[in-house]
Amino acid sequence: MNRWNRAGISLVCGDQNAPYNQMLAQAPLTATGKYGLPLPYVIARKMRGPRLGTNDLPKASAFYDALFSVIGAKRVWDLERFVGWGQSESSPLLLLIKPINDAPATVGNGTMVALAARSRAEVDAVYHQAMALGATDEGPLGDRGENFYVGYFRDPEGHKLAVYFAG
Repeated sequence: MNRWNRAGISLVCGDQNAPYNQMLAQAPLTATGKYGLPLPYVIARKMRGPRLGTNDLPKASAFYDALFSVIGAKRVWDLERFVGWGQSESSPLLLLIKPINDAPATVGNGTMVALAARSRAEVDAVYHQAMALGATDEGPLGDRGENFYVGYFRDPEGHKLAVYFAG
């Protein structure tokens, strides 16, 4: 694990995030982002939440724009290397990112992003929207255990996602 402190912000990142550590550590203290906060702080805050790598940010972004419109989420960040969706900047739902090391993005073996829905109907709506947008089924809609309704799919780049309602 890497640990460093820059502009009063302490971060702990795994080795896979070493390029971010380097980028953040090299950001000048005079650089500022939104609300005049030091750039390392702004970048660190934006990187919260699940991240999926992409090799085609515009195409992947279009898929998630349409998918998240079903639940009222919208783009809250739209930068050169990443796009994020959520209800607001402080509540990220998902981030898509072009790898910082410029190597091709790959799908993680055993990696899955789970999206919480507010109802069974919302699970159905998101799942069916994903299928209509070109996602592939990875486990049909249904009850899995007591009070857990879920559907699994892979986005067009192969990332596995689940949308679920527990209740």
